Amino acid sequence: QIVIEAFQDYKRSETHLNLAPGYVYAFKANLSQGEFLAFLRIKSNIEGAKVFLDDPPPHKSAPWTRTPRGGQVNQGEHQIWVEAPGYKVFTKKVVTPHGQTVEVDAQMERVDYGYLVIDGDADQIDIEVDEKPYKSFNKVSGPVKVKLPAGEHLLVLDADGRKELEQKVVVPFGQELPVHATLAESYPRGKAIALGIIGTAAGIGGVFLHLEAEKPENDPHDADALKIFGIGRYVAWGFGGLLVGLSVFYSIYDPNPDSVSKIDDPQEFPEDEGKKASKDKPKAKAKPKKSGLIRPYVAPIAGPNAGGLVIGGAF
Repeated sequence: QIVIEAFQDYKRSETHLNLAPGYVYAFKANLSQGEFLAFLRIKSNIEGAKVFLDDPPPHKSAPWTRTPRGGQVNQGEHQIWVEAPGYKVFTKKVVTPHGQTVEVDAQMERVDYGYLVIDGDADQIDIEVDEKPYKSFNKVSGPVKVKLPAGEHLLVLDADGRKELEQKVVVPFGQELPVHATLAESYPRGKAIALGIIGTAAGIGGVFLHLEAEKPENDPHDADALKIFGIGRYVAWGFGGLLVGLSVFYSIYDPNPDSVSKIDDPQEFPEDEGKKASKDKPKAKAKPKKSGLIRPYVAPIAGPNAGGLVIGGAF
């Protein structure tokens, strides 16, 4: 049994001989050559990037290797793809000569977009970026990822019964920016509205008293009535002015703090970022939300012998 072990590109040879006595044997081994191999090594500025060999996107097989590693390949021309989350795909054609080592340096660049990852302390928060509405955050479904071009954007967060948060954020290239919103409770304005309605009504009532006091057909002998009208108009105007002033004060006064946000350091994309379905497209422009406040109105009525006011409100 004669065995010649494999070496270089030659395959292992194994031959069985029967030797007879009294003879001289000359043995010549015909060694077959295997595949013509070369060694391909991929390095990159991103350690652990996936390398696909002769397997174009969408890739049908697992990565051939990860940077910075390599392996034996057939001699000839090959196409490589180097991929990492948050980076543009690096692709290149290489030629691997027989028995040689070829090294490729894949310098990868960040993609030109990033994500805002938004959550908050309200049950539901409406999200608007650069005046475009996006999917709302709610505590059941968890944080909302908004895909945006890298750079500065205007972020607006709002929730029912909470103060609106408006701030500028800088979306990083090829990374996620976590934003945690704390929206303060809105200060109720019902008192200001009620005082404004009553004050307006008192002022209009003063106008009617003034008109009654200054009628040309008034009996000059009825001095007591005219005096009451004259004094009443000033009382009504003063009282109405006081209430309107209080209404203005309570519409401005706000003891609650402003809404704020905490922004964490940028984070890398998850490994499967490219496979996830997009959930961050802008929604159609939403209709303006109702404020939930009362819209008051005051309408005067007058007749030949009487006058008055109709006071009401609409939601």
